[in-house]
Amino acid sequence: KGGRGRNKRGAHIVMLFFVNQGGIWS
Repeated sequence: KGGRGRNKRGAHIVMLFFVNQGGIWS
């Protein structure tokens, strides 16, 4: 846990992607 504003965009995209994958793969 180091980059707050730096990993904010990436984390957002990754989270959305993960949620999308989980919903589709469910």
